Formats: sequence, structure tokens, C-alpha cells
Amino acid sequence: MRAQPHYTSDLTTVLVKISTDDGLVGWGESKGVVAPEAPKAIIDNIVKPHLIGLNPLDIAPIKEKMLGLMRIRGHIQGFYQEAISGIEIALWDIKGKYANLPIASLLGGMFRDKIRVYASALPGLSEGWNEESIQKLRESAKKVVAAGFKAVKIAIGAGSIPDLKSIDVVREVVGESFTIMVDAGGIYDFQTALRLAPELEKRGVFWFEAPLPLDDFSGYIELSQKTGIRITNDMIWTTGLVKDALQRGGNIVYIPEVLKAGGILECKQIADLSDRFGVPFAPHVSQGSYIQYAATAHVCASVPNFLISEFWWQDNPLDNRILKNPLQIKDGYMEVPTGPGLGVEVDEEAIRPFIELGPKL
Repeated sequence: MRAQPHYTSDLTTVLVKISTDDGLVGWGESKGVVAPEAPKAIIDNIVKPHLIGLNPLDIAPIKEKMLGLMRIRGHIQGFYQEAISGIEIALWDIKGKYANLPIASLLGGMFRDKIRVYASALPGLSEGWNEESIQKLRESAKKVVAAGFKAVKIAIGAGSIPDLKSIDVVREVVGESFTIMVDAGGIYDFQTALRLAPELEKRGVFWFEAPLPLDDFSGYIELSQKTGIRITNDMIWTTGLVKDALQRGGNIVYIPEVLKAGGILECKQIADLSDRFGVPFAPHVSQGSYIQYAATAHVCASVPNFLISEFWWQDNPLDNRILKNPLQIKDGYMEVPTGPGLGVEVDEEAIRPFIELGPKL
């Protein structure tokens, strides 16, 4: 097994605010998990000086300019792409407000006015699980059901025995009709994942996310061909990489995140590309503010092959409390905002207490 990914107990993100000479304001978000200082420094020191004075409606040329600044150094993923994502989303917010249209309309129109979401992510049992940890998992699963969700993802990766026990505990609580996904965080080797996959199938698991190290392209394809369960990979973020992966074949769904992939248009292009290969679109969305959920909802509404979207269900201080017009989430669905741009109005007074790196609002 590979080393576990690093997380902190605190929610960290970078909110991006862009103002125009005409008084329009756009909001976006960059990821910055663990180290929000990184995308903030990229925005302030590398990207921002090259954007002042440009037409904010020219989103594609601006994005190409941002990518071109550091492409030669190999920065096509990671913190640099996260920084670009926040700016790109804010530009779409401005463009929608300028046109007095929701972003989904600018992307070609809305296939749906609400999107199915799943609760993420229940922490699975660790290797040293006991009755107390089992009861804690049961209580968490009960909260997901009580919140109206019809689907949930469990964070696994502690080993086959605790992973399968986690699924059994949750299944006992939520029932057979409830959709369960699992996310292994990319830590298993091929043989372990191959042994685990049929056990997941027996338990009706909807998909097996990140079973292998996320750059093991051939391993993902072989695993998908030797098992019947849907495999997903959330770490191939750009259109070029997804195109190459899709052409290799396999029963794999690539699940980009709007805050990591480079923004709204990149995710829309990945969805459209996936559709040409008969593959659904099911975006990854993890820790962050509700700005990212609004951005994701517009992409999901604008593509025909949407399947389901992630929703971080735990308590989040940057949830509807930072919005003047809250997102509507009920019975496992989130309504797509219909106002101009992102369709949500950020309450700057509500954000102010959480700002640590500045500038102060």
C-alpha cells in the first residue's frame, strides 16, 4: 500500500474576487488544500500582473495566457492549475453578469434545473477498528440519510478487511436501494485492488474510486477490464490527459474537479469529450466553499451525460452562510442557480471573519 494523502483538520481554500472598471464583480475559488498560501502566491506574484487591463470577457485567451506563463516549466496540474481555476471561474461570473444570463446558458443551455448529489465522504474504519468506531460510522451514516441524501461515498484504503466491514456497516444503516461509492485514495497496488473489486461488486458498490496510484494509467485500464465494477479516477484533470486516457479504453470514468482542472470551461470540455466515448460525467467536488458548488452545478446542467456530483456534507463554515441567496439542496438534489453568472451573491461581511491571508475585505 502507498502512503496516505495528507489532509488537515481545518478547511482551507482561496476565494478569488475580480472587479472590472465597469463595476462588475466576479467570484471564484482556488483549492489550496493544506497550503492555501501556494495558489494565493501564484495569483498575486505570477498571474495577476499579466491580467490587469485585459477584457474579462475574453476568457479563453486569458486562460491561454495564464497557462503560457508557466507551461514551459511543466505546471499543467497542481497548485498552478488551481490558481488558474479560481480566476477562470470569477471571469465566468463576470461574463454571466454582463450578459444577464446564468453561466449554464452561456455554456450552451441547461439540460436540467437540478443535479443529483451524493454525500461525501464518510470516513471508513481504520485497521484497528472496534465496536466504538463501528458505532461512530453507523451514526454518521444515519446523519447522511436524515439529511435527505440517496447516495454516499466512503473513504476507504485501510486494508481489505476494514474496507469491507465499513461498507457492510453503512449498508446495514442505509438499506439496499441506497447508492454507495468508495474512494481508496490511490493507495492500493494492482493485485490488492483486483482482489477487492469483486467483493465490492457483491456489496452493490456503485463505483471504485482511485483504487491505484493515480498516474498508473495502464493499471487502471487493466483493472477495469478484469472487473465488472465501474472504476473512477479523479486526478486526470486536463482535456489532453483525459483524451489520451479515453482513447486507451477501459470502463473508467474520469471525474475532474472545477477547482483543480482549470475552471468551468475545461470541465465542460472534459464532459463533452467523455460523452463522445459514451462515458458519463460525474465531477469531483471536495472541501471548499459553496462557490465551488455553484460553479460545478452550471457545468453539470449544461452537459447531456451528467450522472451525479459530489457534495461535502459535513459542517462547513463557508456554506450557505456566506451567500445572500442560498443554494437549495433537498432530497439528494441541488437546484442549479438561475441568476446571472454563478447565480449566487457572496456576503462579504460573512466571509471577513475567516480571512487569514488577506487582503481584508
